[in-house]
Amino acid sequence: GKTVADVRALQRQMLANPANKWNSSAVGRYQVVGTTLDGLIRQGVVRPDERFDAATQDRIGAHLLQQRGM
Repeated sequence: GKTVADVRALQRQMLANPANKWNSSAVGRYQVVGTTLDGLIRQGVVRPDERFDAATQDRIGAHLLQQRGM
């Protein structure tokens, strides 16, 4: 499995790819974009060396919902 850092590298590649006509870096179960993932890393919600697995993605999704008062 990929780590959070691996996913961030992939997202940068996605944005640099001219074939990415939507200019999107959304990945995973909750379609998290790179800037959001960077913020979650800065906040300590996830670590770059963590696996970007189902449990991590669920934790990300739950945190984002909590931030929005849901």
